[in-house]
Amino acid sequence: MEGRERVGAQAPRPESDDERERRAMARAQKELLAQHEAAHGDKPYHSVEHIQRVMARAEHLAEAAGLSEQERALLLLVAAGHDLVLHSSVDAQSGMRRRARGGSSEPAHDVEGNPLPRNEYESAVAIIAALEDARGAPLSEALREKIIALCDATYPEIALEPAGPDDLVARTPDGEVDLAGYAIGERGALPRALAIRHPYLTEKSSVEEFLLAWADIGNIGMDDFADYLAQGNAEFREIEQRWTEEELPRIRQIPLARKAAMAHKMLEWWRLQVTLPLMQRNIFHAHLRTMPALKGLTPEAREKIASLMSRFDENAVRAAHWYDKMVAEFGDLAEVASWQRAGAPEAAEEAFAALCAHMGYKIPAPPPPASRGGRVDGY
Repeated sequence: MEGRERVGAQAPRPESDDERERRAMARAQKELLAQHEAAHGDKPYHSVEHIQRVMARAEHLAEAAGLSEQERALLLLVAAGHDLVLHSSVDAQSGMRRRARGGSSEPAHDVEGNPLPRNEYESAVAIIAALEDARGAPLSEALREKIIALCDATYPEIALEPAGPDDLVARTPDGEVDLAGYAIGERGALPRALAIRHPYLTEKSSVEEFLLAWADIGNIGMDDFADYLAQGNAEFREIEQRWTEEELPRIRQIPLARKAAMAHKMLEWWRLQVTLPLMQRNIFHAHLRTMPALKGLTPEAREKIASLMSRFDENAVRAAHWYDKMVAEFGDLAEVASWQRAGAPEAAEEAFAALCAHMGYKIPAPPPPASRGGRVDGY
């Protein structure tokens, strides 16, 4: 047999450049997820579960859009790292945590030359570093720019905006539901509703940038109401810094005015969540109609994308029902007087604990009765 040529044995096919790049992206993606878990595992909203949800949405949207394997791999890589840097500060007046959002074109320094935190840009830099480490070579300038642009696309501007007559009408299988009554506004003025804009999404943006921006906030129009509710509550707990779960075992020791103010904030939070999906529906469909890159997709692809992002109206209507239920059950807690009524304090404490539980706060079990006739604080 010596010297005889082996039959049927084939040399392994050489790996293509694209395949090597995808393997490097997969390694970098895994590293970025581990970094996110280590840095933000304790966050109620921006945990690694949020990142995994964004990645799953991005994958579904990429499939609908017909992206190539290479485009999908890059989209998922950036989705894995887009929230890796989460600088924030607490607003002294509102007590709310504010993220230091900032894309690549935001000022890098203040007037005194001090560096300014820029979450989206710094996250892009971290993604580039992870990919360069995974591939053992620097990235091309074009790929670096793509990663930066994708992270920029997730940069949100959140504000109350005027809403027109048709903006807050939910369209359901059972007919139209006007939700303008849940908007913020004074009599005679245009109602205002919360809206999230992506200023880096422009007529020059790519399909991938559009998909990632909407995957990032897909809980509003892509996920079902149970997820919309849970993630909305988690975001409230993350940004509300004047209230912590550590205080809950001693609710009775917290001043009544503070508890009433907190109840008001919880209820108002969900009032804003009623109209938010409709504002986002309007913005999403405007993007779908007008962005040049999306016009280059087939009608079938655009229809598939729209179908995936079709829960805006349903979530708005169900949020309205949820808010109405919350107000009916807990609305009195937002007024100090309700806490001061004779015979009401005990019931109010229990109702307030229930409201906190509805918002996802972990309510501790009542402490055991004190021995030797001692008094038990809390409930």
